[in-house]
Amino acid sequence: AQGVLDFDLVIFDEASQVKVVDALIPILRGKQIVVVGDSKQMPPTDFFSRTFENDEEEEETVTGDIESILSMFLAQGAPESMLKWHYRSRHDSLINVSNQEFYEGKLKVFPSSGTDSNAKGLKFNHIADSHYERGLSRTNPIEAKKVAEQVFIHAKNNSNLTLGVVAFSTAQRDCLLLEIERLRRLDPS
Repeated sequence: AQGVLDFDLVIFDEASQVKVVDALIPILRGKQIVVVGDSKQMPPTDFFSRTFENDEEEEETVTGDIESILSMFLAQGAPESMLKWHYRSRHDSLINVSNQEFYEGKLKVFPSSGTDSNAKGLKFNHIADSHYERGLSRTNPIEAKKVAEQVFIHAKNNSNLTLGVVAFSTAQRDCLLLEIERLRRLDPS
């Protein structure tokens, strides 16, 4: 029909918070549906939008007891998989209780130095004098220099361990590679 929007893919994020009634039209218009959510979270509430006058006259429906779009898909036996990385927590201790009580110990956080100074993992290093050259090289040369120095420190002190370096643009990656090459020429060891 003319003027009807159809979608190749419809994604529901935080699906445990999306009411079934709000999701039905997008589902009908989508060829494929991806539902992302956490069934351990509290379901959406309609406490503030409810009217209490006609409670007795409400029709019962098949989906009446299903609280969220996530619950509906789980009830239909849709294939599911668990996303195990918990990217919001910097240390295991922040999610240990809920991980054990609700997720059977399956959640993982990114490696973190946490409170142990000898631990390996992600650590925030603020470089106060660095700046992004917007409109010019589209890089942060001071940051690239500092990262290259850390690569060299790692290579000299932990040569038995691998190291991954991620840049958020190809321009910054290239700047970093040039800086590493410059340091290699200064110190071929």
